[in-house]
Amino acid sequence: MRLGEGGMGRVYLGRSPGGRTVAVKLVHTGLVGVPGFRERFAREVRAVRAVSGAGTAPVVAAEPEAVVPWLASAYVPGPSLAEAVQRHGPLPEAALWGLLSGLAEALEVVHASGLVHRDVKPSNVLLSLDRPVLIDFGIARAADGADLTGTGLVVGSPGFMSPEQAEGREVTAASDVFSLGTVLAYAATGRGPFGGGSGPELLYRIVHHEPDLSGVPDAFAATVRECLVKSPGRRPSPKALRARAEAARRNDGADWLPAPLASAIARRAEQLLNLDVEGDTGARGDRAGVPPTAVVTAADPRRAPGPHAAPTQAAPDRATPTPPPPLPPHPAPSHSTPPHPAPPRSTPPHPMPSYPTPSHAPTVPQAYKPRGEGGKRVLWVILAGIAAVAAVVIAANPGDTSGSPPAGAEPGTTSARPVEQETSRSPAPSRTPSPRR
Repeated sequence: MRLGEGGMGRVYLGRSPGGRTVAVKLVHTGLVGVPGFRERFAREVRAVRAVSGAGTAPVVAAEPEAVVPWLASAYVPGPSLAEAVQRHGPLPEAALWGLLSGLAEALEVVHASGLVHRDVKPSNVLLSLDRPVLIDFGIARAADGADLTGTGLVVGSPGFMSPEQAEGREVTAASDVFSLGTVLAYAATGRGPFGGGSGPELLYRIVHHEPDLSGVPDAFAATVRECLVKSPGRRPSPKALRARAEAARRNDGADWLPAPLASAIARRAEQLLNLDVEGDTGARGDRAGVPPTAVVTAADPRRAPGPHAAPTQAAPDRATPTPPPPLPPHPAPSHSTPPHPAPPRSTPPHPMPSYPTPSHAPTVPQAYKPRGEGGKRVLWVILAGIAAVAAVVIAANPGDTSGSPPAGAEPGTTSARPVEQETSRSPAPSRTPSPRR
């Protein structure tokens, strides 16, 4: 199943016969030929493999040298913040403090690894039952500074950029704090703090205007305003923000998510679990000592509102490629060097009926689970069906950048392609020229 599409690539749901799931991102073909991108992508993939901690979806496998570079991260069976706000409305104050606490802790983990996320926005925040999870770090930096002229692709999300990012200045961890402030304002009101639209006008407001925080609860607005200070050196640290949020949550005592939203997330997780049980033949093979076949599946939208199972496809045989299948009829919204040498660049073959893979064939890891889960393993992902789709993208439409921002998109974003997040849509991140004269 295609989970979505952003400015950097398409995201698919990957599964093994045992029901283990990951989110697999295929980099847009327009970026593959950009000079230096593949090398930067490989470098960032190595860096993000070190990021593993509370509130992050760790990268578990990647292949920068594939025909279409890809990476796989732990799958979180919950909606994005953008989708949740669009469907259920702005979050109540108790949930806002929980959101701040979780995202601040996630940024602590990212920054402690020496990275800057660079693209903190509502569609990169997933909501699980126990906390928010920050995703998609690493790829944005790989494309940052690349010459994308002629590709039709743009990088970044104007409505959630920091002033220094909008002006093309050096980006530090403080930039992520500013972006966090814009996300918090969006969660509280359903709109960006610098208005709608896109392009130079929006970037100008981010650089020169004060944020509009009307509608944000008073006690929470003071903290958001500190995050949105223009000077990077005056913004609070993620650690200080988390301490403040935890103090507010102790005084409140409410659950981190409102009941209707929590129920919707629980139903989605249960549906995914049921699909895992139905596809457990591979897991039985594991227990019997027979290596399972790593697969990637599509989803049946009639069975669940989020990622679903579909016919299982086995890993293809590289030695006997066949023509790829046609592109799927509907579009839709992310990361590291694998533990073994990368295979040679070649066009992925068409998926074939299920058959056993070699004894060393890995399985894809399990979906994201709340903290406390142990025994995480780094495993390979066989791309099968999605790789075939990528081959068609290259052969049939290498430069297609058509599309316009869909309805219900995040405020202040532009898109080079349609975006699909579960059953709702949000636009691709974009970078626009600096508003400086």
